[in-house]
Amino acid sequence: METTQLGVYQMPGLARWACEQHIIYSKLWDDVTLETVATCFNTFIRMIDSSPSLTVHAILDVLEMKKYPKNIRHIQQVTKNYFLHPRRGYSVHVTEDIYQYFTGSIISGVFDAKYKLVASTEEAIHFILASDSNLEVGFEPLKLLAEPSQNTFIFI
Repeated sequence: METTQLGVYQMPGLARWACEQHIIYSKLWDDVTLETVATCFNTFIRMIDSSPSLTVHAILDVLEMKKYPKNIRHIQQVTKNYFLHPRRGYSVHVTEDIYQYFTGSIISGVFDAKYKLVASTEEAIHFILASDSNLEVGFEPLKLLAEPSQNTFIFI
């Protein structure tokens, strides 16, 4: 197993800065467990805590996810600390799965979170850029699809 400065290369998920210190890009794929969801959102918290920014947005791309936990109460329990984080900005969910949207809407509603469902990563980035005037506009969203770099957490 290869280790980087910030994480261990494993599957089926990753998290990295899309816009350094401002936007987190995360992707989950294949069969995802509740433990993977918890690890993903705990990684978001660590990344937000490491950022000097007042607001950090997150994009969660699950277009390639095949199986995932469906118990809303359990998902709410493992995402609670993220949704209550005082510097959390928008949570943008990239999916075409109506059940995931329903689940995300309920959970974000419980925590009064800023939540948006979109169909593509590019749409997610454009939404965040349009919603937060403090963000840089010079980064390239398509670099998100490149191979993992040293600032990527890859987790089970």
